[in-house]
This record gives sequence, structure tokens and C-alpha cells, in this order.
Amino acid sequence: MTRARAHAAPAKPVLFVVVLAGGRGTRFWPRSRRALPKQFLTLGGGRTLLQATIDRVEPLVPRERILVVTTRDLVNAVRKDLPRLPRRNIVVEPVGRNTAPAIGLAAHVALGRAENPILVVMPSDHHVKRAAAFRRAVSESARLVTRDEDALVTFGIPPTRPETGYGYIQAQASRVAGRRARATMRRARAASASARATAPMRVRRFIEKPDAARAKRLLASADVFWNSGVFVWRARTYLDALARHAPRIASGLERIREREAMRDGAGAAARLYARLPSISADYAVLERARRVFVIPLDAGWNDVGSWIALAEVASKDARGNVVEGEHVALDESTRDSIFLAPGKLIATIGIEGLIAVDTGDVLFLCDATRAQDVRRLVALLARKGFGSRA
Repeated sequence: MTRARAHAAPAKPVLFVVVLAGGRGTRFWPRSRRALPKQFLTLGGGRTLLQATIDRVEPLVPRERILVVTTRDLVNAVRKDLPRLPRRNIVVEPVGRNTAPAIGLAAHVALGRAENPILVVMPSDHHVKRAAAFRRAVSESARLVTRDEDALVTFGIPPTRPETGYGYIQAQASRVAGRRARATMRRARAASASARATAPMRVRRFIEKPDAARAKRLLASADVFWNSGVFVWRARTYLDALARHAPRIASGLERIREREAMRDGAGAAARLYARLPSISADYAVLERARRVFVIPLDAGWNDVGSWIALAEVASKDARGNVVEGEHVALDESTRDSIFLAPGKLIATIGIEGLIAVDTGDVLFLCDATRAQDVRRLVALLARKGFGSRA
């Protein structure tokens, strides 16, 4: 008879996916509205961005372990978009309070169903061209978090242009990754199509959205990545980090959990949640924590953050135009524009760099170089009494 092992091997942690679906997405107005934000739109494909996000992760986890965090006024839209998602897997924020509280809320839900599970946290409104490469990076990060329970992991995108609309991550070769990480950094910045360079590196610092001159300098650095907003960590590790770096959020979430456990009514929990600081997980935790890692992700990622980004993910004609509707141009001088007017004839002469979106109640025209100003326009409409159309 063999001697029994003194210590059983630790069980492999359960994986949950947390999808953040409470954003407003005003940069895609007038297609996106207060009641139908960007994640519920079909941009560059036949599936909504939220549906495509679920499709991307389903090979990793069953739907029973996919949590969708959204605000109370978007619950019905989520249910309609994801009819097969268990209703108890829709985690409801009474009001939007940014990503740090939202992820904490999901962490408490996951801890109620599994022993300190791994959470893969991602936005619901990004586009990923190569889903298999994305899943490989998730698997690599899960292995790291399994080995190192204190690790907080984010994905870094090899930059392809001096982008001023993204935050950046500066990496350093870590003791964990060592020589492999340095080689990975070179391969990842080469943006290979195989997307196999996924070794983790320690994060040296996070960099705010830069101006144009600094963005050009960052592009020339081999150790810098765009911040994707995709994270991997243990549920308890994240909550412990909140307690250390954002104690008001951590204690508030604990009080909400206690109220819900005592069935003290949704009203009290909603009031407590509304008083939490509105802050992102990046600011609240990642920029202050010590064991933060970045894994390069070369998977055709795009945050589809403006109308002009649609041209990067949608089908284009020979002259670089994205068109919904029937388009007739007098000659080949109409180029690099976006024309969205389903069911209508679009006739153009000599148009270049124009965004035109017809939704029936709104006709929106914009110079493509001003696409990032849509948020300002929506705010102006609200001030002028057109809030019902925003």
C-alpha cells in the first residue's frame, strides 16, 4: 500500500468572464443613443459588439460562467441581445460608477459561486479580428494568475501609429519572464500575424493619453503598448487590492453585499452604490499596485472608439468608402468616407473624408478629422433641448 500524500494538490481555479456592458458609447451618435449604446450596434459585422464579445470567449467558458455587468436601464437591452445568457448572470449596477466598482460587484458575485476564481474582465464594445489569438493570450494570463495569486494582468496592444486617444503601458522584463520576456517584447512590437508572443512582463508604469509629439516618441519605443482595458486576476486579489488602494469602494461593496444577504431591500443597496467613487480600475488599482503584468496581444484589436475607426473594421469599397445604402458617385473622387443611410440612394460628387449618418430622425455630417468631437456635440444637443435624440 502506498503512503497517502501529505498535501493534496491545489485545485485548478475556476475561470469566469466578466463583460462590462454599461457604457453609453456617445462617440457613435446618432446610431448609438442613451437607450441603445454602442455595444448593441452591429459595426463591421452581422453580430452586435456585445454578441461578438460573448462569441469570442465561449470556447473558454460556458455561459453559466459569463457575467455581464450593466446598469439598471440597460438590463432589458442585454436580455434581448443575449437571450441564452442566464438571467442571474446579469449583474446590475443601480447607476454607472465606472469600472472599479463594477468589477468589484462582479468579483463578489463570482466568489459566491466558486472558490477564489480567476476573472477575465473585458469591455463589451471592442472588435477583435483574430479570436483564437485572443484566447491564447487569455490562457497564458490564466496560467500566470494560477501560479501567482497576487498577479494583476492586463493586455497590451503593439501600437501601429502615434495614437493620442489611448493610454499606454510601459513594460519591463520581469524576473518571472526574464529573457523570454525581452524576446517577446521584440516579437510583439514586430506585430507578427501569428500572435504567439504572449509571455508576461512586469509593468513599469502607465502613461496617460499623450499629445501628438509624445505619441510619436512612444511609438519608437520597443517597450510600450496601448492599454487594451482587458484584465485577468483572482477575484479575491482584486478585492484585496481595492481594500488597499480604494478602501471607500471596498467597504461600500461589503456593506452592499451584507444588505443583500440580509434581504434588506434593493433601495438601500442602490443608495450605497450611488455614493461609491466613480473611478476606473486603472486609476483605483493598477497604477498603485506592485505586481502588475502586461501580456502583449496581437489579435487585430480595435476599441472602435470613433466613427473613423469603423473604417478599420468594416468592409470598404475600392476607394476606401464604408457604405450602407445604394451609393452612386459621379467619378472616382469620392473616397475615404463613411455613408450610412440604409434604404436610401446616396449620390456624391467629389466627397473626401466625410462621415454621413442618416437615422431617419437625425442627419449627422462630420469632417472625418473631427470624429472625436461627437461627444461634445451630444452634450451641446442636450443643452439646447434635444436630449431626447441624444
